[in-house]
Amino acid sequence: WNPRYDYRLERRLARVSCPTSVITPDEDRLVPRVFAERYAELITGARLVTISDERTPTGHGVVAQQPKRLAECVAASAGSA
Repeated sequence: WNPRYDYRLERRLARVSCPTSVITPDEDRLVPRVFAERYAELITGARLVTISDERTPTGHGVVAQQPKRLAECVAASAGSA
């Protein structure tokens, strides 16, 4: 196990069988957007949701920057199950 990255994750994502939303901020400087796009691509039926703000870009701290919007996205995902 590597706490920074699991090299087997991409292979394992194909096993996810529940409704899934991959939620990403619009400008994460720590985790490139291509990871979110790839994970959404590998999970059958997953949708990619981007959390953005018209005034300032949301980043890796999206939990603190946009807590309400993030909660809405999570709730919407749970409601689609």
